[in-house]
Amino acid sequence: MSRLKPLERWSATAFLIAGAFFIGFVVRNGIIAFGDGFSETMTVALYVVFIVPAEVAAYIGLLGLYPRLSDHAARLTGAGAVFITIAGVAIIGFGGGVGSALLAAGAPEPPAIAQLLLPVALLTTIVGFVLFGVASLRTRIPSRMVGFLLLVPPTTYILMMAGMIVGYTPEWSTVALSTVQAGAHLAIGFVLRSGGVPADRAEPASDSAA
Repeated sequence: MSRLKPLERWSATAFLIAGAFFIGFVVRNGIIAFGDGFSETMTVALYVVFIVPAEVAAYIGLLGLYPRLSDHAARLTGAGAVFITIAGVAIIGFGGGVGSALLAAGAPEPPAIAQLLLPVALLTTIVGFVLFGVASLRTRIPSRMVGFLLLVPPTTYILMMAGMIVGYTPEWSTVALSTVQAGAHLAIGFVLRSGGVPADRAEPASDSAA
């Protein structure tokens, strides 16, 4: 997957952009939980406006780590890249389906296909982040701190799913979990940026041949 090499230089920035969109999502959730909220249509629209670009940016950031990790954890990162690619297609399809419905009829209810794509995106995101996080922890590339932080987003999604399964999803929990998401993505971006890995980093010949 040498085609992912150009994404390496954008990895830190992509995670920071994802964190910024998640901050917007935190504000949206806070207004719903503690303020007057929004209309049903606006609630759905704001979900798409913040979540879709946040996740797409996070996927770009994650795939940007692939060139550094692939030579040391090829199976984990290869599988992770596949899952994240599926997640990207699914979340963009979800956003497109909901956006089309809102523009066409102002309908807050997502179309059936979009409702199917969202859980696909969620599950593949969890698996993809876990695989990259484990690979980073095991190889210490770029660092163990990054590996640890990569496990935070999937953990929040697992907690969210657990709450939905047991029927306990208070509105404050969405604020708390989205705040953790925002913090984790911003932290990953800052750690990657402070690591000082140059965009034109020279690599051993064996790396490029792999």
